[in-house]
Amino acid sequence: MVVPMAPMLALTALALLIATPSQAASRLQLPESALSIRWDGAAAQRFAPDDRIEALIKSVKPVAVVADVDDDEGPEAEDVMEAEADDYQAQGLGGLGDGRLGLHSPHFGERIEVTYRTADGRYDQAALANIRHLFRCKLTGETVEIPIGLIELLDAIQDHFGADVIELICGYRSAERNERMRKKSSGVAKNSLHVKGWAADIHVPGAALAKLRDFAMSLKAGGVGYYPSSGFVHVDVGRVRYW
Repeated sequence: MVVPMAPMLALTALALLIATPSQAASRLQLPESALSIRWDGAAAQRFAPDDRIEALIKSVKPVAVVADVDDDEGPEAEDVMEAEADDYQAQGLGGLGDGRLGLHSPHFGERIEVTYRTADGRYDQAALANIRHLFRCKLTGETVEIPIGLIELLDAIQDHFGADVIELICGYRSAERNERMRKKSSGVAKNSLHVKGWAADIHVPGAALAKLRDFAMSLKAGGVGYYPSSGFVHVDVGRVRYW
């Protein structure tokens, strides 16, 4: 579980009432790592109360960082929780969605509407190629295979909200672009699922971002990240996890 930045001071205050973060985590029913507090028990014994408060507050580390991206791009964000997923729904999500998908890329100014899966369950390779092209890296123009599972996940989201298209803020990200972003922000994951083509940052025109997040989470198809300040939800087909 990842604890948003806003409640961190409350967690820190609670930690002041007890001896260590592990005890705080126990009382909060959270893993100790969720508190993001570095603790030096021996040093704490030497602190006066005011010093201890100041030291604990300074030790809080942010758990989600918005990445500073290239000047010619819209806002994007990435949390380290996106990294290092071991498995994904490469073979699809059991025919989720109606087999039709509409996508719009604000960055490229391109829109596609394709039938990627026929009524008998076959996948149209030309339609998949169109999707792959729209997902291409903003920096290099490179493309990679986009998992059927991710396509069907987007299809299910589009169907649920009755949208004409889904806005694709970020799809595939080349290693070169990802490294460039990492140099600008420590919040960009080294092993981002965007680099594998397994992730998409999206929003649905006319749909509340929180409702988009909640529906994506209900599908349990992979990771879901919520970035209200940047105006999108991250979805991927890695391990099921939320932040």
